[in-house]
Amino acid sequence: MLDVLLVDDEPLVLEGLRTMIDWEKRGYRVCGEAGDGADALAFIRTRRPHVVVTDIRMPVLSGLQLIEQAKQLVHAPPKFVILSGYDDFHYAQTAMRHEVSHYLLKPIDDEEMDRVLQRLTEELAEESRRTEEDAKRRALWLNRAVKRMIRGEYDAADVSRLRRLFGASDREEIACVVIERMERSFPEAEIEAWKKDVSAWLAEHYPGQCLHLFADGIGRLILIVRGAAGTPERLAAGLLSGGAASLAGSDCAVYISGSRPGIEALKDVYEEALAARHAEWSRGKPPGHRNADTGRLSTDMTVGSAELKELLQEIESGRAEEVRRRVLALVSMLAASGTSTEAVRLFARSLKLELMRLVSDLNADMEAFGSQLLSLDGGERPRDLQELERYLLELCRYTSSYLQDWRRSNEGNLPVNLIHYVNKHYNKKLQLQTVAEEFRLHPVYLGQLFKKSTGKPFNEYIHAKRIEEAKKLLRRSTMSLSDVAFSVGYQDPEYFARKFKALTKQSPASYRAAPPVEAAEPNGRREDHRE
Repeated sequence: MLDVLLVDDEPLVLEGLRTMIDWEKRGYRVCGEAGDGADALAFIRTRRPHVVVTDIRMPVLSGLQLIEQAKQLVHAPPKFVILSGYDDFHYAQTAMRHEVSHYLLKPIDDEEMDRVLQRLTEELAEESRRTEEDAKRRALWLNRAVKRMIRGEYDAADVSRLRRLFGASDREEIACVVIERMERSFPEAEIEAWKKDVSAWLAEHYPGQCLHLFADGIGRLILIVRGAAGTPERLAAGLLSGGAASLAGSDCAVYISGSRPGIEALKDVYEEALAARHAEWSRGKPPGHRNADTGRLSTDMTVGSAELKELLQEIESGRAEEVRRRVLALVSMLAASGTSTEAVRLFARSLKLELMRLVSDLNADMEAFGSQLLSLDGGERPRDLQELERYLLELCRYTSSYLQDWRRSNEGNLPVNLIHYVNKHYNKKLQLQTVAEEFRLHPVYLGQLFKKSTGKPFNEYIHAKRIEEAKKLLRRSTMSLSDVAFSVGYQDPEYFARKFKALTKQSPASYRAAPPVEAAEPNGRREDHRE
């Protein structure tokens, strides 16, 4: 049924229009009536009828003024049919100027009204078809654009159009929320239904807060949301508590990134949310996991990747007081979440590996640094949060001091700075030309310098670095092979698999399945060597 609004300042005319025309037989229903143009405009803006049948001469706002203002103020304004008791060429001419092609004289002829309504039905059907096609094309472009942004492959035009479609300001903060159901596989039709259900729930409870939602092809929903304080967390809590019908009674988990300013941060927040997921799965249980039997949220929550990433940034920058503040905040979060002793130890180990990666990226003396780092625990693992706090402070202070000393001693050392740059950006779309531009060097000279410093050509070094990082992800996380490939800089999982096998003589799946090799630590203890 199509909705029609009747507008006339004469009550008898309104009654006649409503009762003497069989609207339902023609596929219409009268959704409202108005006695002047101002009331009609208010109705149009709130109820959005498909067709408006209006008189011309009315108080407050004439029929022609109503049409003009509706076209200015309403997105996709209704179709208008003008009724007039005057066979006035001036009125007809003005109506045509407002693209109103249906102009009827009073008294209304049934056959003429039938013809007008039939034409309107056909016009609306054609417009609906075109609108659906446009919406599909826009959604397809939007999905592709968001995925290009996530891969870091975008230009200023993409950012501008996305910002316009999202209705986001230049520096508005965004965040990423990943929803995962614990069922490992379910049909595509069910995923689509799940997506629609979550989308409808968001539209009802958080209107305008979800900028984009898409399924990632492996059973997860990715939400790009506005990052205003508390919004991503409240939204996630609502989903976990079974807000969307498709999540009620099922085991699910939600992972949240930190908030970052600007649409350009889309890749960062996406990777951060996935990193939070991988960190939690490596501990054996996802955060915010809701058990289907109890419907309660698990209390085994831990620190997300956003906080850890910020701590590492402060360590790199050498701001000692900020490092201390963030360590204390991390420990407080662990305490508040009721984290188990084993989880505390795993967290300490993960941080230690991240600190070693920071130093490794500088191409510094890893053996000396690693030995000192391992000696800080005094032969014991942190057994509780109090010991963890002391241990983390010592690790972070020592690493920060080491990095600052190393930078001072290597200031102006071009080969060292070049290798550090590549190690830090290995998962980006690095090319010799772009790196040469960054360092203001000729590409040929840079290539020669790089090979002399590392013993490998530029491209070969990047592939080796990516595969080494992939080995760590394969052993430490439950990421899919395609996710691993994407995380280390490969957009094509098959190409990644070929490169991995060429450099390791194993496929990624075989490497993950193989038991880790035990290796002695510098202090004499033995533990799993997981790259």
